[in-house]
Amino acid sequence: MKKSLLFIIAILCVVLVNAQTVVRYDTPVEKGQTTVPRAKINDYDDNNKAESETKFYIEEGKLKVNNLPTGAKIELFNVVGSRALTTEYNGVSVPLNNINKGIYIVRSGKVTQKIVY
Repeated sequence: MKKSLLFIIAILCVVLVNAQTVVRYDTPVEKGQTTVPRAKINDYDDNNKAESETKFYIEEGKLKVNNLPTGAKIELFNVVGSRALTTEYNGVSVPLNNINKGIYIVRSGKVTQKIVY
C-alpha cells in the first residue's frame, strides 16, 4: 500500500513539473521561429463595429440608445435575472413605465450592458 502510494505521488510530481511548461502569448513557440499573437480587446471587424459601439442610458425616465438599428429587440432584466421588459427599439427611446428603480441588465443582440435606473 505504501509503495503504491509513493509511486502515485512520484508520478504526480513528474506530471506537475512537466505541466509548468506553458506557451505564453507573444513568446517564441519553437526556438524563436513562431509566435502566438496576443488578441487585442479592440479587435473587431466592420460587421460588429456598430454593435460594439451601442450604448444604453437612462434619461427622463426613458431608456435611450446610441447606434442600435430600428426594430432591434431589447430585453431588460433585473439583478435576480427576471425579465422586466421586452420590446422592439422604435428609433427614439423606450419608456420605462411600471419599472421600479434599481440596477438592470439590458441586452440587445450581442450587446449587454448594466444600467442604473
